[in-house]
Amino acid sequence: MSGVPLGGENPAGPDDSPEAPLRQFHTQFGAIEATLKLVVEDPPSFASGLADEVLELPAETRFTESAESVRSYIVDELGPVDALGPQFDELGAEQLAEILAEPVDSLLQDTIERVFFSRTPTTVLVVSSAYETVRLALDVLGQSPDKDSARTAVSTVLALFARIHQGAYDDVEHEEWVKALAVDIVRGRYSLRNIIDGPPEAQKMDIDTEDALTAAVRLGAVVAYARLDISVSRGAELAGQSVDAFESELGKHGVDPRYGPTNAEDLEGSVLDDT
Repeated sequence: MSGVPLGGENPAGPDDSPEAPLRQFHTQFGAIEATLKLVVEDPPSFASGLADEVLELPAETRFTESAESVRSYIVDELGPVDALGPQFDELGAEQLAEILAEPVDSLLQDTIERVFFSRTPTTVLVVSSAYETVRLALDVLGQSPDKDSARTAVSTVLALFARIHQGAYDDVEHEEWVKALAVDIVRGRYSLRNIIDGPPEAQKMDIDTEDALTAAVRLGAVVAYARLDISVSRGAELAGQSVDAFESELGKHGVDPRYGPTNAEDLEGSVLDDT
């Protein structure tokens, strides 16, 4: 549960700048670039080239083949990578999940808390949905999947981080980028559900952008409700749904609604005993 109080105020006032939800990504990625300096002469260019390599893949293969594309890019830029050991060739599934779990969770928490301070939280909710989808991919990796499933999960992580990197560092039109991220979230979750629920199915190519944006916003609202001290009605407001519809949305993701006391006896037992 977040330590941010419901209705809390940002001392600097609401921050609705397009880059606000991506600031923590800048911070985390800055640390990665510092490490890359040990092996790469120009880390920002290397990272941008890697992200471009992923995003240039066709949509129907980006969430299954990004891992191999990134490997080829690294070999082309740095030469043979035999010294990295067998984990690299096997994608390092469990190791990657362990390494990324904590920073991704931190990114998600820091981003979703911005709903308290944003007048127009769409970007916050969509970016949070992307991180939640990365978390789902890491969960898959942590379960010792077969090689094909591991490749899909790693490719999903890479595809989403490449899109987030684009929004954080490239000169792109913000609203179009948010929609592109929403479509990527839908594609990523579709690929991961194929692993979890099986058997694999062909990627759905005709994803409606507005439908994808709606789905990403609703997932973000579920994440906000699960992680923050907000009411069902506030979650429904964020999701753009009725309370009943949002409760159904929560159920789809295995999140139980929280309700306050319904009568005087419950109130006395839950609140008055603490005063």
